[in-house]
Amino acid sequence: MDKITKYREYIKTLLTNYAKDNISTEEVDVQIIFDTVNALVYHPLV
Repeated sequence: MDKITKYREYIKTLLTNYAKDNISTEEVDVQIIFDTVNALVYHPLV
């Protein structure tokens, strides 16, 4: 597993555990969504 894949898995685990805390309220519904197909790619300005 390469470095970026490990990082993505770590972030997914972290966010999933955070979402398990059920921080939803009557006014706000918290959902966790991972887009594993259309990953954000960072391009620095030149």
